[in-house]
Amino acid sequence: MIERISGLLLDKEPLSCLIDVNGVGFRVHIPVSVSSQLPELNSKVSLHTVMIVRQEKMELFGFMTKEEREMFIDLISISGVGPRTALSILSGFSPSEIYKNVTNGDISSFFRIKGIGKKTGERLFVELKNKLNLNVKIPSQVNESKFNDATRALMQLGYKRNDAEKKIGNILKGDSDLSVEEIIKRALQEK
Repeated sequence: MIERISGLLLDKEPLSCLIDVNGVGFRVHIPVSVSSQLPELNSKVSLHTVMIVRQEKMELFGFMTKEEREMFIDLISISGVGPRTALSILSGFSPSEIYKNVTNGDISSFFRIKGIGKKTGERLFVELKNKLNLNVKIPSQVNESKFNDATRALMQLGYKRNDAEKKIGNILKGDSDLSVEEIIKRALQEK
């Protein structure tokens, strides 16, 4: 298994990046929170990774910290939570926020993540509690490329285009200075 990858950052998007390791390019799926922490292109980068092998493909998921990596592993071990849903959760909440939500009994915080309904949210809460050992229109002043990047990222996370555009449009009406990563994080945290 590949648990860490280090190399030259060739490309970065809100939900993935391309890392060159001695001439071999690895596409690594990442949460939005990691995307915002990546260095400039053509800089050295190192990520903690989880490799998921299925019959039809192999995928790498990357994280800045071991805590994010461990939380991802905990999340995908829960029935009904796949890698994409786990990335959505980690795009919306840091591991410490997830821990705090579980500690405080805030089950409803998980319902705000796309793809998590009442049953999955409750299962997520109960299983994480055990694992953690706890008793639109584009506003005119908004950069169109930022709007399109955020829309594309939400669509990759399972949103329909219309829903993604409406959600992003509403967020940008309130604050048009947000980065793509901040827009996506807010969109994932909203109901």
